[in-house]
Amino acid sequence: MTTEGSSRWNAYFWESGECLRNKLGIKNERELEKAEYRLRAMRQAQLDRGEVEIPRTFDQAHLRAIHRHLLQDVYDWAGEFRDVGMDKDEKKSFAYPYRIGELLDVVESRVRETRDWSTTPRWAFVSNMAGIYSHLNFAHPFREGNGAAGKAFLAQLAERTRFRLDFDRVDKAEWNAASNAARPDDPLAVIISEREMYDVFGKLTVDREPAAAADPDLANVIRLQTTAYTRPDGSPLTGTVQPDATTARPAQQGPASDVNSERGS
Repeated sequence: MTTEGSSRWNAYFWESGECLRNKLGIKNERELEKAEYRLRAMRQAQLDRGEVEIPRTFDQAHLRAIHRHLLQDVYDWAGEFRDVGMDKDEKKSFAYPYRIGELLDVVESRVRETRDWSTTPRWAFVSNMAGIYSHLNFAHPFREGNGAAGKAFLAQLAERTRFRLDFDRVDKAEWNAASNAARPDDPLAVIISEREMYDVFGKLTVDREPAAAADPDLANVIRLQTTAYTRPDGSPLTGTVQPDATTARPAQQGPASDVNSERGS
């Protein structure tokens, strides 16, 4: 690493060189990891509830906006691409910083190549998602938070389809092994072994509920109602009727819907 490169790398850390600089003033790596997870989960929940408006352009700006939102409470550089080289082991490096834009342009092209995601069959969905993720992972555009931002990006793309991604269906070891196998040995490589991710994406791809897939508003109502009628452990409450996806409808918008049911004395 050159002197300039070493200086840029060290700038990400506190003076000790062991913990990333952060807005929280935390200088213990383990404590930072816990705080980052908690704050990122809060911001992810906002995305999941649709409380944050991020244009679904599926380009560099889109990915940066997701990352900025997720890590805005932790790092000053949230949403900014890294300017240092990175690797996860001594054998394989991620793409050099100057190649990040090039690889993300490939991601955008892959998204646009599919003209109608809503009718994409399962096999095409799996292969496309595997290819898109493999390029995102090799680009590894951020100093930290690539996994969370990448998964949120893919989940938003999946919203256009008849499928959703359940990342809990694949454990961390299997996910990391497949990701590493797909990543080239050479940071200058142009061929990525995206087929290594096919099995993983095949496992985590699940069908959406038919009615919910056709009506996003209905999907949200079903999700909220299902949550209301279940215990924390997921079991149904005794004597309750589960919502029917074929008949449930979102509340009509209008003056009456804005009235609070609780009144002051």
